[in-house]
Amino acid sequence: MVRNSNGNNIRKTTCHGCTRRCGLIVTVENGKPIKLRGDRSQPMSRGFFCPRGKALVFEQPFDPLRVRHPLKRVGERGEGKWVQLTWQQALDEIAEKIKKVIEAYGPESVSSSLDCGLTTKFASHRFMKKLGSPNWFYLGGAVCYANSALIETVTYGQDTVCDRPNSKCTVIWGHNPSVSKPEWFQHIRQSKEDGGKIIVVDPQRTHCVEVADIWLQIRPGSDGAMMLAWLNVIMNEGLYDAKFVEKWTNAPYLVRLDCQKILRESDLIAGGAYEKFFVWSPSKGIPVAFELDSLSYQGGTVKPPLTGTYEVTLSDGSTATCTTVWELLKKEVGPYTAERVSEITWVPAEKIKEAARMFATARPGNWFAGVALDAIGYNTNQCGRARNILGAIVGNLDVRGGQVMLGPHPKVNSDTGALSPEQAAKMVGADRF
Repeated sequence: MVRNSNGNNIRKTTCHGCTRRCGLIVTVENGKPIKLRGDRSQPMSRGFFCPRGKALVFEQPFDPLRVRHPLKRVGERGEGKWVQLTWQQALDEIAEKIKKVIEAYGPESVSSSLDCGLTTKFASHRFMKKLGSPNWFYLGGAVCYANSALIETVTYGQDTVCDRPNSKCTVIWGHNPSVSKPEWFQHIRQSKEDGGKIIVVDPQRTHCVEVADIWLQIRPGSDGAMMLAWLNVIMNEGLYDAKFVEKWTNAPYLVRLDCQKILRESDLIAGGAYEKFFVWSPSKGIPVAFELDSLSYQGGTVKPPLTGTYEVTLSDGSTATCTTVWELLKKEVGPYTAERVSEITWVPAEKIKEAARMFATARPGNWFAGVALDAIGYNTNQCGRARNILGAIVGNLDVRGGQVMLGPHPKVNSDTGALSPEQAAKMVGADRF
């Protein structure tokens, strides 16, 4: 904080209106903000801020209906009778009630539900794990990106952020960042000026279409079919990143055809590890384990095949026919040729192929998917998985210009450790989902 020539305080801060955290410089007079400008030294926003940031500085803090103190209901629900408490009183009462609930019913009986994960998700997870409860919930997927983030976590182990300025191919899918994310749209335009490509998939002709190399005017709700067509083109034309697919995905893992489950050491050896998976070793003619600790194959260098069927001997002496994850994926996307998907999506087959080829060859690239894909109904999860697979097979993960994994910093205590398997199993709905 510094003072200007008028004696006013000049404060640097960041906007908390969304995940972008645009840099702000606020001039304060007598404890109130009187002037606002963007912070050009902030590397992402570079001086930009939107009307939401302005409202959060000048309007929200001074709204006469804003609750400024802890309030406790003293009448019947709906009567509107409240008494003001100090923060210490409120926290003490809440803590005492939580303790009594845990003593009577166990920590899993306490849950947290948040309306937004922007600032409180991290604290909520730590707090609930300290209590010993697996039941924390936040932000419905149809509201804002939570569904996409969770599907990425299921697929990759964590969600990603996009290095848009250095992207060679930005796919804007069901989104209009020229209006809703203008601070990011400037980076997309810069990537275009630097030779990058832009693909827009949207039923509507937004401003993004004006800067796009390809516009796929898709039939609303047919997004999943389009993604499967891209996978079909990329896999069958050999446009994928073979080295990345072989080393960093489960594509070469063996899958038992009798139960459609990935082959595990516990299938092959009595008492074997459930979390140890296998690929086929062409030189040895046997399945070989992938060691997660060393990120290498048991017994030395192995170049696992992505296709084929193989017979393995199980722990009980019987045999099982296995194929690879890649083979099964290829079989699933096989029917979704560009010609068939053209009929489903109303987009010409040649444009579908052109877009898939551009996405696969203009690397590294990333997605700018809108909330539309989080709210299209039953296909939401599968669209998310298809999108994640597309990013993986072309090697766009954790590279400059691609989908970057920030990951926990080794010196940051970002979690309190996993709950015990017994306690984690008490998550509401875990027995059914």
